[in-house]
Amino acid sequence: MSLRTINKPDIFFKNLSAGNDGVFDWEWLNDAFKPSKITLTDIDAIVERNGQFLVIETKNSNHLPQGQKILLEQLVRKGNFTIFYVVGKNKDNITFLEIWGLDKNKKIMKYKQQKPSGEILFQFVKKWFKMVENHKEIILKGDQ
Repeated sequence: MSLRTINKPDIFFKNLSAGNDGVFDWEWLNDAFKPSKITLTDIDAIVERNGQFLVIETKNSNHLPQGQKILLEQLVRKGNFTIFYVVGKNKDNITFLEIWGLDKNKKIMKYKQQKPSGEILFQFVKKWFKMVENHKEIILKGDQ
């Protein structure tokens, strides 16, 4: 396995995801996307309920690579994806939380939580689940 496939392998191996069953080396597929600079990426967490998807992407610092940002924004534009962008690798060290979705005009809106924490993230996930469980449309407003 090439560790070039893993961004910051020292940090990765200290913070293995739940149920991690190993690492697959995707680097061998990079040439399939030439001449572009596209490389494969991962999603840290995803769940589907009633045709709605919740994606949670976590980082150690507030730097989302441009290609991953484009991917996540395109998912939001599909209309049935909500993105929770989190800085922090466990519930006790969340320092940034941003929720991406569509507003009432179907434009991407990014709502930054002013006091992020594991508990706040839990409450937003719970709220998302309750809404999709009741088949309610997810529409972001500035006062989430």
